[in-house]
Parts: sequence; C-alpha cells; structure tokens
Amino acid sequence: MHLPTDEQYLQLLYEQWSEPEYAQSLAKVSTEAALDAQVDRLVRLGVCSEEQREAAKEGLRWFLSPQVTFRGGLIAGLRRVALHMLSRLPEHESKALSVPIGLLPITDLNGCAVRTPRGGTIIVINHGLITFVSKILESYLALSSWDSDTPYCKHHSKRDNASTIVGIANYLIRGDGPWMSSIAKTALCPSQHAYEQLHDAFCYFAEVFVLLHEYGHVCLGHLDPNNTSHSRITQAPGVETYNTSQLQEFEADEFAFKVMLKSIEDSDSRPQMLPSDLALPIGVLLKFFELCELWSLTKVSHSEKLTHPSGKARWEKIRPLAGVDRVPGSLAGQIDYVFATLHPPV
Repeated sequence: MHLPTDEQYLQLLYEQWSEPEYAQSLAKVSTEAALDAQVDRLVRLGVCSEEQREAAKEGLRWFLSPQVTFRGGLIAGLRRVALHMLSRLPEHESKALSVPIGLLPITDLNGCAVRTPRGGTIIVINHGLITFVSKILESYLALSSWDSDTPYCKHHSKRDNASTIVGIANYLIRGDGPWMSSIAKTALCPSQHAYEQLHDAFCYFAEVFVLLHEYGHVCLGHLDPNNTSHSRITQAPGVETYNTSQLQEFEADEFAFKVMLKSIEDSDSRPQMLPSDLALPIGVLLKFFELCELWSLTKVSHSEKLTHPSGKARWEKIRPLAGVDRVPGSLAGQIDYVFATLHPPV
C-alpha cells in the first residue's frame, strides 16, 4: 500500500480542512482589482508611498492569497525564525528540522501537530492567527496606552478599540458576519504608523510562540504514537492529532517562552528586550483565548477540558516566568486589567 509522504499529507490536509467560506473571502480580497484598491487606500492614508505601490501589493498578496500563504513566504519566515531560535539548542533543533509546516485557511487562532500515515509529524498553523492577532494587538496597545502622553491610537475611540477585540472573539466563536463590522471600524489607523516596528515585532513574537509551542510537543517527547485522538479541528476520518495532557500543554508553553527568551538574551541588539516585554504579545494572545472562553455560549467538550488548560491558567504560568510583577510599569502589567474590561456582562 502506497502511503503519502509527509509533504503530500500536508497538501491533503489543506484540501480537507480548509474552511471554504474563509478561503473564498481571502481569495476575493486577493484578486488584482481588490489588491489595487487596497494599495490605493494605503497610499491615500500615507501608510506607503507611490514608489512603494508594487511592494505593498506583493506584500498583501503574500498575506491574503490562501494558496500563496499555505507554504509561502509568510509561514516560511515564521519557520525560519523559530528554527533560528532553536539553533541555540541543537538537540531540539534536529527534531524540528524535518517537520513540514503549513498555514491553513482556518479562522481559529490555533495550531496543532498531526501524525502522518508514515508515522511522522506535521504542524499546521491556522491563518486566523495571522489575520486577527495583528488587530488584537493593535487595539490592545491603543487601550493600554489610552491615558499616556503618546497614545498608540488617536483616530478611534476607546470604545471602538474595545469593540474590535470583542468583535473578533465573537466572530471566531460564532462565525457571524455582523461582528466583522465592529472590527472594520479600526482598520488602517494612520496614527499607528509611528508604532509600526513595535507592533510588527509583537505580532511576530505572538505568531512564533504558537509555532514554538507545537515544536515543544515534538522536542519534549510528548508525541507518543499511542496517545492520539481524532482531530478537534475537523471530524475528518483517519486524521489524528496528538492528545496531550494539561501538564504537557504548560510544558510546551514554557518551552516556547524560554526558547524565545534565550534568543533575546543571546542577541546583540540594544536596547535589549526585557522578559516582561516579551511576555506582552504572549499574554495578550492567552488572555484573548480566555476572552473567547468567557464569551462562548457553547460548552467545551469534557475531553478538551481535560487536555487543554484555559487561557487564564496558561497566562498565570507565563507571568511569573517573565517577572511581570517585578518590573514597575511593565508593558505586560496592564494585560489583566484591560481584558477584565472586555468580559461579557454577568
């Protein structure tokens, strides 16, 4: 019996798991006409110049087209950064090098490791992570800096930024289109251009954290072939993801954070990012997971409760590792307060 290679199996999952509506919405906004219209708007807002038009258009295509992003530069860039961080730990890097990775057109802010028919492992990251983390971080930075002398956002109200985060949570929970209108209110804020490098760095750290978390399961030996379950992403027959314990989920989080921290500590860049700064994008991501849990009207299955700790519990493990409470005025110090204002009414 001929078994597909791990690379071929990843392509099969793309065809089997892709959310048709989400893939179609991405395809619709990545046509030549749609890309030209988006670049026109960026130029009008001063986000890019006329001379940067073609580069901006290619960047949008690289980000939005489902087939291009699946194995394209975006996911290749995340993999390259994660492996570079792991290169300081050769015993772990060797385990991660051979694992194929794909970016699937799925809305969830998630990733998972999948067992292949040949007994190998592949990792899939959901496109929703890339699409929505950027907006979540933008609105969080706006809310957390609202009363400062240099607020992140000057063009949208506090309520609009809060509605953006809550709207994304409810869109991901329910898939209801009307929630997208609250997200669109804060799109392409001109005042955020001054913070572009900071925002981009935080986005990349959040995205790399998710990938390193999955690498953690590989490198820490969590992927026992005898401990698999049907995928939680889809009911597709014959597709198995690794069913880990809550302890292993915490261990994978800690692995990812410590790999990122070591990479920063070994870096020659100045000023050097503090562990509490690194915690900000990770904390925002984990607190957003908690927000989704609080707004959700559906019950999580008993098996998933047993294997996946809450976003709140995961953040409470990372927070002391990063020394957030030991740094007065830490960038991550307001995360709990800001997200508490976004909880659903009791």
